[in-house]
Amino acid sequence: MENKKYKDNRIVVLRFLACLLITNSHCGDLYPISLLAIGGGQGNVIFFVLSGYCLANINIGFREWIKKRANRILPATIIFLLLRIILIDGKSEFANTDFSVLIKRYVDLYWFVFAILLYYVIFYFAIKGQSIKKYIGVLCAYALIYIVSYVFGMDLSTFCVELEGFSLFKVLFYFGPFFSGGIIRKIINNKNMQKVRKYSKFYFVGGICGILVWAMEYIEILIYNSAYKYQFLIHLGIYIFGINVLLYMLSISDIKIRNENKLWRCVQLIGDSTLSIYLMQVTFKPLCIGIPMPFNFLIFWLMALIGGCIYTMVKEKINKSMKKLSFVIPCYCSEKSIKKVVDDIIKTVENDGRYTYEIICVNDCSKDDTYSVLVDLAHNSKVKVLNMAKNFGQHSALMAGFNEVTGDIVVCLDDDGQNPPSEMFRLIDKLEEGYDLVSARYKEKKSTLFRKIGSKVSFFMSTHLVGMPKGIELNSYCVCQRFVIDEVVKYKNAYPFVHGLMLRATRNVANVYIDHQDRSYGQSGYTLKKLLGLWMNGFTAFSEKPLRLATYVGVVNIFIALLCSIILIIQFAMGILLNYSLFIAINVVLFLTGELMFFVGLLGEYIGRMYICINNAPQYVIKEKINIENKEEE
Repeated sequence: MENKKYKDNRIVVLRFLACLLITNSHCGDLYPISLLAIGGGQGNVIFFVLSGYCLANINIGFREWIKKRANRILPATIIFLLLRIILIDGKSEFANTDFSVLIKRYVDLYWFVFAILLYYVIFYFAIKGQSIKKYIGVLCAYALIYIVSYVFGMDLSTFCVELEGFSLFKVLFYFGPFFSGGIIRKIINNKNMQKVRKYSKFYFVGGICGILVWAMEYIEILIYNSAYKYQFLIHLGIYIFGINVLLYMLSISDIKIRNENKLWRCVQLIGDSTLSIYLMQVTFKPLCIGIPMPFNFLIFWLMALIGGCIYTMVKEKINKSMKKLSFVIPCYCSEKSIKKVVDDIIKTVENDGRYTYEIICVNDCSKDDTYSVLVDLAHNSKVKVLNMAKNFGQHSALMAGFNEVTGDIVVCLDDDGQNPPSEMFRLIDKLEEGYDLVSARYKEKKSTLFRKIGSKVSFFMSTHLVGMPKGIELNSYCVCQRFVIDEVVKYKNAYPFVHGLMLRATRNVANVYIDHQDRSYGQSGYTLKKLLGLWMNGFTAFSEKPLRLATYVGVVNIFIALLCSIILIIQFAMGILLNYSLFIAINVVLFLTGELMFFVGLLGEYIGRMYICINNAPQYVIKEKINIENKEEE
């Protein structure tokens, strides 16, 4: 079994690299040689290219989009800004400085925040959709604005287009890498990744060329003390470098490092803490000025990295205090519907704001391109994917997902879009009233006649064989408390019947009526063979009633046989001979023989399944995991 975080390891490496380069560039007045403080431009370009790449798949409205992005950035910025005002600027000469001057100073110090918020607004409208012509048009417009501002508006001595002390040109330039990263994400997907890998050497050479262009112009400036006449070459060099670094990382095989590697965990933490590390160093750098070498830059690095990581860990701990929803979706031949289902879940949960979440999609060896769609969705780290080695069935897929859940509340739903995610909080709110399990109930089920018959049989089994409370109906769209799932996953044998396992854990069940939607694409994955197999699981795995029925039928048959014998004896004694008595006898024999064979077969099913369970036949086999850590490694 292969376990990987899809592109995450490569992305973490790039974030880590960007963080180190940016931090190093802020050490100019701390190093004995200021020329050692290089890498800021390269780090910024890597960061912005990577940001555009990770954010390109937009699936929510603008209001939700900008709200989500602002919530990630503004709280941290406000906290660090207040700390700087209270701990540093409030006790320095800036305390008596004019307020407008302070505002300009803070805008310049935290330019990154204002830049990226502006980028988010433009990026949303520029990248949304799938039009290559649109992307090319936006890039051409951007290039034109860049050239015009460079030729007519730039102060060549400072390489800035100044707006009341704020470097507008710096903000203008970095949008190019940000948008380019988004275009790369739109063009490259799992289907054409093989083509991308063919040119890995080209990307490596391109990155080297970008560094050389940057270095040549940088050295020329240092030697000749030029007036930045050709400094656009520096921007061109780092732009080429950043684009090719991303493409090269995407072209190589995933970086496979075991998660118990402590050094790698530090790399991951620093990569995830890029924003807080940046804010930490910008905010508290004045505290390090004046400290003797080499303690000044050592303290600066430790303060930036450790402080930023601590802030990130505290923030994550606060987020974990919120209840977490775990969505489990068995997927089979749903390439046209699963993306919309996942997008609707994300939109619904994030708009509500009361819960954190994870989405576990289990690909049950689909015959179509479902897995490729899931792989693309897994760029969002909250989407986790399990790829089954073969088709094990819906209930085995559910069990596979249940074994990976980490949330407080588990939500089960189908991949076909018939169970609207927008209705989930009606089920969850009912659960919060004190129930252990809440299932959707449909006034009218939009299914085929064959599927409706299957549902009726399943309902009969749950009611009469498993012991479901009267008046309650269990469907595939349901929510339950975590302890129910913890009890369900204790079942390790083959042939699971999830509803039976849930009802074995609790009888505190409720229903909520919701509208069942029409299937948008395809048809149900349940064939007659699969339905018969599911019914047999319910019969043989969770109830002894069929065997008890055989006993009852046997007693009845013995009584009938005795009664028939008495009747025949009486007829013989009275000399009454019926012409059709032989025919009746034959039919009785055939009936009893068929009945006997039926119950022998039923008994064989029990024995066969016991044999398979004794031989440890698996419920499922996972071929690949995406965005899921092995539990023994946690």
